[in-house]
Amino acid sequence: MDKRYIAPIIITILAVIYLLGMAAAFFSALLQGMPFVLFLLLVIVPVGAAAGIVYMLIQRIREIRGGEEDEAGKY
Repeated sequence: MDKRYIAPIIITILAVIYLLGMAAAFFSALLQGMPFVLFLLLVIVPVGAAAGIVYMLIQRIREIRGGEEDEAGKY
């Protein structure tokens, strides 16, 4: 594995763990009597954000493979 992939992968793993931890906390609140509709609203945000972060990681890996290491450097 190339060193250029390490930072995006680590940041993605940490962010996804944090966001899924938030979703798990909301799940425990559901078990303690939180209304189900509120639970759905509160879980959709961190799970959607985690999915978006994983998607952005995939795009970043494609950029690195394509030779675009510093996308902002073009501007």
